[in-house]
Amino acid sequence: MEDEFVNRIHLNGVYSVREYWATLPCLEISYLSEDIQNALTGPDLGFQRILASEDRSSLLPHVAGTNNWSLADEGFYGVSMSLYDQNPFTYKITADPNADCFGLCKRGNNSVLVICDGVNRGNKSRMAARSAAYGALRYINAHCFEQGEQPMNTHDIFALLKEALMAAHACVLKNVHWCTTICIAFIVPLASDPNTHAVCTINVGDSYAFLARRLKEDNSQANFQGDVENQEQFLIEELTITSHDFSKDVGRETGGAIGPVTPSDEPLLSNLTYSMAYAQQGDIVFLTTDGVSDNFDPVVQRLQSITRADSDGGQNIAVDVNSLNLKDRHAVSLQCMQVALNSFSHRSGETLTASSLCGELMRHALLMSQDKRAVLEDPDIYSQISILNRKSIEKVQKSPEVKSLLANTRGKMDHASVCAVTIAHQPPQKATINKLSKQPSNSEGESFSLRRFTSFSKNGARNYKKKRASKLSLP
Repeated sequence: MEDEFVNRIHLNGVYSVREYWATLPCLEISYLSEDIQNALTGPDLGFQRILASEDRSSLLPHVAGTNNWSLADEGFYGVSMSLYDQNPFTYKITADPNADCFGLCKRGNNSVLVICDGVNRGNKSRMAARSAAYGALRYINAHCFEQGEQPMNTHDIFALLKEALMAAHACVLKNVHWCTTICIAFIVPLASDPNTHAVCTINVGDSYAFLARRLKEDNSQANFQGDVENQEQFLIEELTITSHDFSKDVGRETGGAIGPVTPSDEPLLSNLTYSMAYAQQGDIVFLTTDGVSDNFDPVVQRLQSITRADSDGGQNIAVDVNSLNLKDRHAVSLQCMQVALNSFSHRSGETLTASSLCGELMRHALLMSQDKRAVLEDPDIYSQISILNRKSIEKVQKSPEVKSLLANTRGKMDHASVCAVTIAHQPPQKATINKLSKQPSNSEGESFSLRRFTSFSKNGARNYKKKRASKLSLP
């Protein structure tokens, strides 16, 4: 049964393995453009907060060659928010600060996305997530673009991603003694067809990567209910599928984190996963933390039953959600996500973009968790407290009565984050010197950034041509 599941993933163009990438397809890729188009990090300035204000202008170019990390648009977007309650008396939001962090950078024909979720709560958790995102993006920029060591094929990409993950781990150890999950995606064009992209991902923990595939007009691959005639539809697939262990009854816990997990400060790579998928123009790649993905779980949503074909493939029957195994629960989660995203086009008549995808996922997560917030934001449950302080409020929230109320409501409160990129048509790229260096600068920070671009663009083109002449697509 498990083999059938793996084969089905491969037929859909998704390959996912644990521990090592050698069994994944090794495909030659095009020369990677170095021109920055968009860069974004968050929430609350994201990993920019780990840099002192006086150092920010000089250090940020090392991350991805730019000082401006607020360049979002419809096809390039990220958002993060807290799903936790706000106390009706103190007005403080539980579990602040937000311990998620994302960063993404888009160049002419390639994009890098990273998302992290600090373990537990507090300032250390937030610093761990920010440090990991910063460390990963900085490493990829330095080794792939600044030093001119451009990857030749998808196996080179996976080697780079593993090194970036370990660089993120080292950055966490340097800045804070704490742990975080991490998921990194590198979207690159294939040499055989620049309009076909390979989406290469690596992840540890329960931060995941997904692909929204734009379907053909016949919608034959769609599998959801509702009147979708003449509406553009997307098929949702998880790229990091192998990071889940469906053979064990462990719920949605996947394990794994970077940072000082072990006594020797080593990361826990128990679910380290490498994945690759083919993507086309109009497809959307997006990463989420578990605050988003868990709220699509049918058990978390408290769905009573789902309709599915019987074992003979004939008449549809109602199936109790609580009777589903973990693999089936996950499949239903993806269908629920698919319904939520496709409902946007059906409701608005507009094409789903990276921006609207982020908005729809957040809308769903807020809707699912609102009943739990309503319980904890009800002033009446605190009526017996004579002195309002953190300890007395937590005592009420952990009381059997309140726990019972929460247990009977749907959804999950957490920090929720998503970042996304729409894959656009790109003309063939040539290994030429970056023309951005000829543009005038408006500030000392920009001038510094452009000088760095000039330097590594020349080296990148030269080294790339040498590698092309000396090796084939296989490493």
